[in-house]
Amino acid sequence: MATTVERTVGALPRSSGETRAVGRDARRPAAMAAAGMAGLAALVLLAGVFTPVPGGGLCTGACAAYPFDDPALIRDFVPVSFFWMVPAIGMLFALVVFQASLGTIRQGVSRLAPVLALVFTLIGTSVLIVDYAIQLAVVAPSLLHGDGPAVVALSLFNPHGAFVALEDVGYWTLGLAFLGIAATINGASRAERFAHVAFLVGGILAVGALPAFVVMLGADLGYAYEIFVITVVDLALVVGGACVALAFRRPMVGGPPAGPVTQAEAS
Repeated sequence: MATTVERTVGALPRSSGETRAVGRDARRPAAMAAAGMAGLAALVLLAGVFTPVPGGGLCTGACAAYPFDDPALIRDFVPVSFFWMVPAIGMLFALVVFQASLGTIRQGVSRLAPVLALVFTLIGTSVLIVDYAIQLAVVAPSLLHGDGPAVVALSLFNPHGAFVALEDVGYWTLGLAFLGIAATINGASRAERFAHVAFLVGGILAVGALPAFVVMLGADLGYAYEIFVITVVDLALVVGGACVALAFRRPMVGGPPAGPVTQAEAS
C-alpha cells in the first residue's frame, strides 16, 4: 500500500509552489539577459547614428556606384561601416536567452504565446546572425582584397541585395516575436506594464510597416523599411529590456513555495 502511495505521489503534477520556485530560478538569467539586450541595443542605435554610410543611408537609389568596389568607398567605409554588427549579434543572442527564460517564468499564462514568441525569436535571430556573419566574414574581407564584383549580391552597399532582404525578413519576424513577448509579460508592476507596451507597439509597427512600405515604394523599397524597423526594434529592446530587468530584480510575488508532499502526509 505504501509503495502504491509513493508512486502516486511521485506521479503528481508539479505543485504551484514548485512552479513559483522554477519561476524564481529563471528570473535572474532573464533579468541579466534583458539588461544586456537593452545595453547592446542602445549601442547599436548609437553606432547607427555615428557610423558613416555612403549617401547618408537615405539614398533614393544606390548609395554607392555599382559594383560597389570603388577604392574611395572602400577606403572611407570598409570596415568601419560593419562594426555595428558585432554588438547587434550579441544583442540577438541575449534576446534568445531572455525569451527562453521568460517562457519558463510565466507559467500562469497561455503556453501558446511564449512558445510562438520563442519560435519566431529563433527564426528571426538566426536569419540576422547569418546575415551579419556573411558581411563580417565574406563581404568586408572581399572588398578589402579587391573582390568586390564577386560579392555584389551580398554587399551591404547594394540596396537591392541579399543583405537588406535578409534584414527585412529577420526584423519583421522579430516583430511577430515581440507580439508574443507582449502577451507573455502580464505582470502587475508598472515596469512590466511599460515593457508590455514597448514590445506590443514595437511588434505592431515592425509587422505592419513592411506591407505599407512595399505598397508605397514597390521595387524602390531599398533601405527604407530596414532603417525604420531597426530603429523600432532596437528602441523596443532598450525600453522593454530595461523595464524587465528592473522588474525582475524585485522579489517574486506569490509567497514562499509550498513544501513537498511527504509520505506521511500522503498516507
